[in-house]
Parts: sequence; C-alpha cells; structure tokens
Amino acid sequence: MKRMNKDLVLMFHEVHDRLWFEKTLLYLGRRYRFIDFDGISSRIKNGSYDYPVIHITFDDGHKSFYEVAFPILCKHNIPATLFVSPLVVADEKNYWFQRVKYFEAKYTVIDNMGNQTVYYRYINVIPVPQLSNVKINSDASIFVPGNSLTVSWNLANYQRASGIVITLSAPGVDLSSYTTTITSNFTANMGYTFQNFFLNNIGLDGKTLTATVTGYTTGYSSPTSSATGNIAFTYSGNNDTIAVDTKPVISSVVFKHNGQNINVIQPNMSSIQIVATVTSTDTGNTANFPMTVSWSGITGTINITANPTVTQTVSGGVRTRTYTWDNVSVENLTWTPTSDYKVANFVFNCQTNNGYAANAYTHQMVVLSKPTSLIQGIVASRTPYNNTDPDGWFAPEHLLSTQYTFMSMVNELNPPITADFDLIEDNIIENLRPPIPVAETNGSTKTTVTITITQGGSNVTVTAYKYVAKWRIQPDVQSVWNAYDDGASINIDFAYQQISNITTNDTRSIKVDKKVPVYDTNQLWVATGTTTPTSWDNYFINEGFNRPITLALTPNGQWPTSPSTQKIYIKYRAKDGIGAGVIDIATPTLTGWTIAQVSHTELSEGVVEKVISLTPNTPGSINSTYTFNLSLAKIQDKVGHINYGNPANSTDPAWTLTAPALQFKFSSDYLHDTEFLTAYQYVWRYIPG
Repeated sequence: MKRMNKDLVLMFHEVHDRLWFEKTLLYLGRRYRFIDFDGISSRIKNGSYDYPVIHITFDDGHKSFYEVAFPILCKHNIPATLFVSPLVVADEKNYWFQRVKYFEAKYTVIDNMGNQTVYYRYINVIPVPQLSNVKINSDASIFVPGNSLTVSWNLANYQRASGIVITLSAPGVDLSSYTTTITSNFTANMGYTFQNFFLNNIGLDGKTLTATVTGYTTGYSSPTSSATGNIAFTYSGNNDTIAVDTKPVISSVVFKHNGQNINVIQPNMSSIQIVATVTSTDTGNTANFPMTVSWSGITGTINITANPTVTQTVSGGVRTRTYTWDNVSVENLTWTPTSDYKVANFVFNCQTNNGYAANAYTHQMVVLSKPTSLIQGIVASRTPYNNTDPDGWFAPEHLLSTQYTFMSMVNELNPPITADFDLIEDNIIENLRPPIPVAETNGSTKTTVTITITQGGSNVTVTAYKYVAKWRIQPDVQSVWNAYDDGASINIDFAYQQISNITTNDTRSIKVDKKVPVYDTNQLWVATGTTTPTSWDNYFINEGFNRPITLALTPNGQWPTSPSTQKIYIKYRAKDGIGAGVIDIATPTLTGWTIAQVSHTELSEGVVEKVISLTPNTPGSINSTYTFNLSLAKIQDKVGHINYGNPANSTDPAWTLTAPALQFKFSSDYLHDTEFLTAYQYVWRYIPG
C-alpha cells in the first residue's frame, strides 16, 4: 500500500475470502473517499489534498477479481482499476511467479570488523493448492456399472500443483488397480473419467463407492535444508460417495396355454400366456422395472401388450418381480426357406429404473409349419396324362387321392386328424373320416423329429411328429355332376391336432373338371409357303371351320415346287372351358400328305395352340379340281378326358368320336395383276346380266 500524502492507492492481486474483502472495503470507506483512476491523476496534477481519498487496483487480471471482488465492488459502487498482461492473455499462459513453488534465499552479513557470513534460507511459496468440492458424476445419487464414472474437483492455486491421486474404494472390493495419478495439465476445475467402469462385473452391486482425491506440491522439507519433498494440499471436502445399483437377473420364462407349459406354438394361435420372473438382491427398490420382448427368425404378427401385469414378493433377501402377459396371440407366422418347423428366438430384456440392464434372456420356441396338402384325382396311367390330375383338380369318375401333411406334438399310432368328404362322396353331413392307418397299403406315414432348443442357457429336447395323412375316396359321380358346374370348387374340411387338446379346423378346396375339351372353332389361321410365318396377323380365316378354304395355285394352275415344295401351315386351338386345361392335341393324318407338328404351345387359361405343316407327297397331282378334307385328331385335357377319339373316359354327354374337319380346295382363277394369293375364302361372285 503506497501513501501519497494523505491519499492511498491500495493494490490487490488475488482475493479469495469474500467476507474479509468486504469488511476491508467498509473499514477503508469510513476513513477515505473512494475515487476512480482519473480522480487520482487529477489530484496529483492539481496538488489538491483537501480530504483523504483511496483508489483500489488489481494486478495481473486473476480470475478471483471477476468471481469474488467485482460483485462486491459493484454492490458498494466502489471504482477500481484492473491491470492485465496482454501477453499472458494472448499466449494463454500463467504468470511465471504463479508457478513458483519454492525458492532459495541467500543473504550475506558483514559485521563491523569486516567479518562476512553467508546465510541460506529455503522458502516454500504459500498458499499451497487447496483441493475441494469432490463430486462423483456431478453429485448423482446412484451409479450403474458399465457406465462412465467421472470424479471432479476444484483446485485453488493449481499452478503450484505437482500431483493429484484419485483413489476408489468400496467395502470388500479391491479397487487398487483403478488408483490414478495425474502429474500435468492442472486447472482450477478438474475431473477424471473411468470409461465403462466395472462393465460386466457385478462385484460392486449394492455397495457404496467412495472416491478420494488427494494431491501434493513440491517444497523444502525444512527452512534450513535444501532437501525437497511432497507437501500435501489443503482440503475442503476431498471425497464423495455414491450408491451402486444392483443388477437384476431374468431367472425364468415360461410359455403357457390352458395352464400348461408349452415349448411349441402354431402359426396361428391365441390365448397364450407368457410369464417371466426377475430377481434382485436390492430389496429396497420397489419400482416395477421395464421389460421388453423381441423375436427373430419368423415373420408375421405377434400380439403382445407392452405393459404386462407385474407382481412382487420378497423372500430370503431377494425381491422377485413376476411379469405376466395374458392373451398373447400369433397370426400367420412364416419363415424362409420353408421347413417343417422353425426355432424362433424370443429375447427378454429388463433393466432397473436407473438403467442397469439384466443379461438378455433368450427363450427359444418351436414354431410348427402350416399344414400342406396334395389333393387330386388318380386313375390308370395313359400317355400323355400321367395318371394323376393336377393338384387341386379331379375328374368325378376318378379316385380322389388326398394327402395332408402336418407337424404335431401329439404322439399317436395314426395321424390325429379327420376329414369330411361329404360334398364329394355321399353328401352325409359331418361324416368325419380318419385317414388310412399307417400300417395299411397306401397308408399314412409318421416320422419322429427330435428338436433341441435353448431356453435361458439350458438345452431342452422337443419331440415332434411329422404326419402324412392319406385318404382315397371314390366320388359319387352322378351327385357331383348334378351338384357342381365345371370348374366349381368343392370344400373338404379337416380337423387336426398339432398340440395336445387343441383342435384346429382347416378347409381346403378342390375343383371339379367334368367336361371334355373341344376345339375352338372361332380360331383358325392358314398360310402357304416354304417356312412357318413369322407373323400370323394376315392369315386369320373367318369361320374357317364352317366354309371351304381355297388355296391359290400358280397362274398356270400348278402347286408351287420351286425353289422348294410349298407347304400348308395351319394354326388352331383347343380349350377346356373353365376346367383344368388342355394337355395335348394329337397330330392328324391325311392320305397323300405328310403332316408334321411345328409347335405345341400352352397359352393362358388352359388353352393349347398347335401349328402343323402339310406337304403334298405328289405336288403334280394338285390342280384346280383337287379338294381334300382334313379331320382333326383327338384332344386330351389335364385330368385325362379325351374328346374326338377313344377311349370314351368321361361321363360328359358332349363327348363325340368325330373331330371337326377342315375343307380345302384350290384355284388359279384370279386376276393376273393382283398380288399372288396364298389362301382365301370364296364367299360369292356377282355375274352381270
């Protein structure tokens, strides 16, 4: 403090004690008048000292000016001057003297006789750093293992710090490996984070964790000795504690139906109950922990509420939470690639209200596939019909073969299934028929399937059975003819068991093909040439089945033979109404002509299109008086019905032995300046007069 006559300029550097600083200002205010820097300059210049004044200054721009002094100066309206070092601000460094921890003082004493003695004193700079306000995770109340653990603290006079030691402790747990020493980068507000602290380790569960932070600076151990050592910080709250959460355990999961435990579910199933239990040794936490369920390996709809019913009990130092989902249902469960069954994963996850997650619990269930069926008529083999109707079709006069394949948990000698063929065989209501026994000829089959699944880490063996149930039914031909139109669907009802005491009803349909196939007499194309036409657009013959088709000869009345013999190409079609579809059109024969199949193509809706070529064996015999009739050959549909030929294997009254015939004649009677015609129809001719 420098006195200027009666006036004072009072310099501060750092201020840490608010109360002391404010009392000091009030004391000075009773003896001096506070003035600003310009007022001091004016008094010195004018030499006016009529009353004592004082001006407050702060050197070096320390942080404490803003945090401690400035609010008090504003409170009492006291002016002050703050001196800062631009270089310190620009370089973001502390003043050199702030980092000085200790120094050596040397002084020499000379007495009146000229004797000289040198003295040394070893001086430590005060104050030493003060460590305070230690906090764990910003003073949180609970810690969840596996998360970050951050220990923070304040450090005054940090510039003189040499080291800081963080020590963690908990009852009965050795945490010495986590002791951490920091020897650089000290600041006023510090912290250290332990990443993923105690991840996958329950050793701290339910305990109290303590973090203690200590530190030291470097200084002389004695004023008279140059030996240095560590000097402890001063402290004001250098530890903090936090409670550690307890990890819950998902101890069991059970699927139930009608009160019975099950390991198997059907693709469509309702009234399923799921019960999961979660235990915790933290009996004081009564919150209902959130629980989620997810699944994989299957697609479809699983209807399960997000909020199960939760009950709690405490016994033997363990709190048990029981989660119950009622009325769970599944719909249309499928998977790819398809198989007889699928092992589906149901994963249960639970965590405390603080976020401490239990280990995921995987509970596998066997999902049985949807049944498959093969329902078709069968009869003695003939070509090209291969003795079986297409799947889903039958002819009334054929034996109806039915195969129904399904997986089941029911262990019986014969498949646990019945079928109702009332609408096909006898029209007796609810005439449920069991399949052909396994031991009989063409009988049903049974295969044992062993499946291993995992539930909560334990293997569980599930024994299932693959049944192929078979029936052979002789339809009532007349009843089917009278009751159903061609192509009509007839239902067959099945009742089977995949799970004991659960009967599932299923309906499959089969279509009846009663009628014989016929030629489509509205579709006919005829062309001549040496190769098959690339486009038939210009060769359609209107009503070609009903009128003679005239083919053109050369102008001299001959059949073209150069450069090669010309052929006749005929394209025509056969159809089966709304039946199973045509399978074959036989190639016709004709004396004097060589007939070959060019193509045989199945179109949409069961229509078959055939192209044939006709080559004359003796082209020179063809002239304008030559005619021939081409009788088409028999056709056969996919259930083996033949029309226009034998055998007469259908009860359809439309069957006929004689196929339609095409009439052909030849002509060279056309104008020479008209483009050469290949085929045309002679409709009428007008002769004047």
